[in-house]
Amino acid sequence: MRLVSANVLYDAIAALGMMIAFYYGLTGFASAIYFRRVLRRNLRHLLFVGIVPLFGGVVLLWALVQSVVDLSNPENTYTGASWFGFGPPVVIAVVFTVMGLVLMVAQRIYQPAFFHHRLEVAEPDALDIKPPTELMEGPGIIG
Repeated sequence: MRLVSANVLYDAIAALGMMIAFYYGLTGFASAIYFRRVLRRNLRHLLFVGIVPLFGGVVLLWALVQSVVDLSNPENTYTGASWFGFGPPVVIAVVFTVMGLVLMVAQRIYQPAFFHHRLEVAEPDALDIKPPTELMEGPGIIG
């Protein structure tokens, strides 16, 4: 990329930032959904496994939307060029997202078993901290 222009490299990095905000935002929502049955057990679980990941997902979604709005205007990009009427970071992010979706559909066609998994939810004791037995019985333990 740098052979074309250093500014295109910087636009590609901005596009990468948008894609990272997208999938880390989804991860925040997915974490809260996955652990939804254990959130009511205590305040610590509710706060650190429910509210904080959801808040992170909302913040990253906001950052993604703000970046798309700002970087859609070619004047706000490193190159200053217009690709299809948008700034290069938005075009790069959309192209790679569409490529990922195409690959996902192809994977679904060629190996459908992966997509037929039953939806999962965390076991009720998934967040209970259990000390490893070797720590309880190792050298230096008096008892």
